[in-house]
Amino acid sequence: MKHTVIVALTFFFLRAAAPAALSQSAKMPTSSADTPVPTLVSFAGSAIDAQGKPLGGAAAITFQIFKEDQGGEPLWSETQNVAFDGAGHYRTELGAASPNGIPVELFGTGESRWLQIEIAGQLAQPRVLLVSVPYALKAADSQTLAGRAASDYVTREQLQAAMAAIAANASSPAQVHPEQSPTGSGTAGFVPLWTGASTLGNSVLSETGTSIGIDTAAPATTLDVNGGSTLRGNISMPAVGTATAAGGFSSPVFAMSASSFLDGGAAVNQKFAWEVQPVGNNTASPSSVLSLLYGSGTNGVSNTGLQIFPSGSINTKANVRVAPSAAATASGGKSSSQFMMEAEAFNSSSASSVPQQFALAAAPAANNTPSPSANLELLFSSGSASATPTGLSFSPTGVISFVPGQTFPASQLETTLNDIYAQLGAPNTFTQPITFATGQTFPGTIASISPGTGLFTTIVPSTGAVTVGVDTTQVPLLSKFNNFGDGLQVERTFEVLGNPGFNSGLANFGSSGAADSNSMLVFNGDGENETFVSGCSGCFIPGTQAGDGGMRILPLPQNAPGRNLFFGDSTRSRLELDSAGNALQPRTGGGMVKAMFLFSPNGGGHFVRCFSSALSGEAAITPPCGFAVIDKFIGDYVLDLGFQIDDRILSATGGEGDFSGTVSVCTDLQGGDCNNPSALTTHRIEVTNCCTNNVDYDTLVYMVVF
Repeated sequence: MKHTVIVALTFFFLRAAAPAALSQSAKMPTSSADTPVPTLVSFAGSAIDAQGKPLGGAAAITFQIFKEDQGGEPLWSETQNVAFDGAGHYRTELGAASPNGIPVELFGTGESRWLQIEIAGQLAQPRVLLVSVPYALKAADSQTLAGRAASDYVTREQLQAAMAAIAANASSPAQVHPEQSPTGSGTAGFVPLWTGASTLGNSVLSETGTSIGIDTAAPATTLDVNGGSTLRGNISMPAVGTATAAGGFSSPVFAMSASSFLDGGAAVNQKFAWEVQPVGNNTASPSSVLSLLYGSGTNGVSNTGLQIFPSGSINTKANVRVAPSAAATASGGKSSSQFMMEAEAFNSSSASSVPQQFALAAAPAANNTPSPSANLELLFSSGSASATPTGLSFSPTGVISFVPGQTFPASQLETTLNDIYAQLGAPNTFTQPITFATGQTFPGTIASISPGTGLFTTIVPSTGAVTVGVDTTQVPLLSKFNNFGDGLQVERTFEVLGNPGFNSGLANFGSSGAADSNSMLVFNGDGENETFVSGCSGCFIPGTQAGDGGMRILPLPQNAPGRNLFFGDSTRSRLELDSAGNALQPRTGGGMVKAMFLFSPNGGGHFVRCFSSALSGEAAITPPCGFAVIDKFIGDYVLDLGFQIDDRILSATGGEGDFSGTVSVCTDLQGGDCNNPSALTTHRIEVTNCCTNNVDYDTLVYMVVF
């Protein structure tokens, strides 16, 4: 609580001074003339707090006497514990806490003196001018001569007796006592110290210009202490100036430094500092803020953005990291420290205020797995109990987990989820297909089915019964002939299985009749031979050939299992896929695939499986299929395919282990963009793998040449 002290009544009087200077409440000393004068000043006042209420109890008050009404250093200071009465009044003796009271020299010059009062921990009150009564301290000299008691001086009789004694001994030889010179040694700049009766040496104090050092010969500041310090009192760091309407003044900075070594350089000082900075200067609510500053090397310090306000709030411009107390192990993860927020609620049973705390903490998940993670959990505690999870948590992907039994207000969910989930009490529009389980029932009445859904309804008005049927204009029938006027789209494999007794022309695509000029594709099958043929020139494989442009499935030679698929005309095939999955076509046949291979970098590099359209027969599919390995590095292979390929479309894919990089192919047409351009010709390619974790990586390479 801030206290504002108002001096309601102030009076001073000297406890022992000239009678003419005493007030009625002054106390006269009763000791003899040789008793020292107690240089105390009585002071009385009263104090109220910021709400205008009198202060009670006791508080530490610091009394200081200054030469000026503002600024400067105190001429005298002491702190006393002062008790207040019920009305906030207090009375004390200034000088009572000092061994010798108030120094009389303070009032011996005739200059003005100002008294400043400050309650511990609060701002100092405006200074007040001391009136004439305290200057009666100077009257204490009336019982002394220049401050010395009469017994300190020689009387006339004593002087005469001393002179007679000297004359009586005048015939005795005179004894001369030579001066004693101290011994020892010292260092220039250090304050000397008596190390013996007549021996001098160095003390720990040194002086250089205007700087004083303790245990250092080269003080860097006005006071430089080399070692620990113990301060048995308050530390005050007043502002460097007095604020005006034009601007406020900050406190001196309280700096702390570390030393860090710069790689290849030298040691660099790293400085942190605290500084009290003015806020709201020349406003109705002036204040201040405690700021943390930082600077490196010879640079000055500047604000870090971390500030503490008088209300206790903390502002920062950077992230605040709340780390766990230890690292995770295979046996268990470690949660972060808790970021806690606290409220206070009154407990009627215990008649006390009880803390209520919510906290956020990062909790480990999937510890000791290939994919460790964490969740952000909300915790709660009451009183002195430890915080426990509430059941509410957030995953890194944004998934929110609720405690079992969590309920939600229906009105809010209807507002936010109407466009996501079906509403039981309102019409719904489904933009995607709906699948119902076998035996699904629908309570209520079906009013209608929208056109284009493949269903129709017949409603009996008298009973409300509804008959649902299939709209054959929308849905194909398996046992009927279907006309796909808008075409047929198949998302997966379209398979026609031939059985004995199937009629020719079972499936026609693009025409409602037989294999005429309008038919895109006609299937003919009798259970032994199945053939797909096209009825229009260039329709099935547009622009590649003249003639029927068909696709044929023909049996292999007698007693051989499987079928071969041919793309081409009636006399020759542009592409043949045999039952073993091999693609067969000549290099000059005008077809699509010119070569394929699976290359392994192991053992210096070799072709595991391959096909070359430049060869025929078994040589076309037997490794190395006419291919050769020219150079092989880690993740970099130069391969020769035996025919011109730099005018072809090349497709390469990596596929081994956890390879997650990119496989790229380079030809002689790319020149300097390749890693080994000098090794490339029209027949060669360079395959590179890059990169897994920024490291070149050997992997299997699948290549297709079109």
